[in-house]
Amino acid sequence: IIICFEESKDRAGFLELLKKYMADNNFKLMSSTYMYEIFLVVFIVKSKTGLISGKITTNTKACGGIGVVKFGNKGGVQITFTLNGMSYSIIGVHLVHG
Repeated sequence: IIICFEESKDRAGFLELLKKYMADNNFKLMSSTYMYEIFLVVFIVKSKTGLISGKITTNTKACGGIGVVKFGNKGGVQITFTLNGMSYSIIGVHLVHG
């Protein structure tokens, strides 16, 4: 299960509630990453964790701001992993509108 949020204020508190709920429903947190208020979370069914191979990596790219100063209010977050021999790259973005 992949969940991406924008403008999430209480990320840590929400993640703890989400982890408990998901654990009660047989899921385990595989990885999470954030940048400013962009938040990406990946859960996996507990019985499938043995299918994860290699390293799980996270990346962020800030794009918002003025001039050369970059703020994390716009941009993207990424989680990459290999599951059952297939590579995945999950991204979440919050871009400028208009």
